[in-house]
Amino acid sequence: MPPVTFTRELHSDRHELEVLLPDLARFLEEHGVEGSVTYVVQLAVEELILNVIKHGGHEDARRSIAIKLDLNDSQHAMLEVQDDGEPFDPRVLPEPDFDDMLESTRIGGLGVHLIRSLADSIDYQRVDDRNRIRLRILPLPASPD
Repeated sequence: MPPVTFTRELHSDRHELEVLLPDLARFLEEHGVEGSVTYVVQLAVEELILNVIKHGGHEDARRSIAIKLDLNDSQHAMLEVQDDGEPFDPRVLPEPDFDDMLESTRIGGLGVHLIRSLADSIDYQRVDDRNRIRLRILPLPASPD
């Protein structure tokens, strides 16, 4: 399969995510992307964008978030998310305290942990006052039957 790219610029608005996710799913399906790669790409896009909207100082819906997904074949994806929110390096976020989560009523805190555990690699840079997160996504290992 020749390299193909999905790009999108969106405003910092949850409603735009509702349009983006079905478009992304259609793109992945049209290109026959392997199931676990599709799952991780969709999870990462949703979690990273929601984190930017919720925690990145993006209360102003005019601010933008850029998504770029490169597919070299149906089993290898490179996802890049850029935003101009507060600096945020997902690689240095502490591991969640699962015991505390079970005992509290707090919801959330697992998105970045899931992304870190499912992506093959994560790179972060702060360039020109923008966060740039790059994920390399490969098929997940098959579970033993």
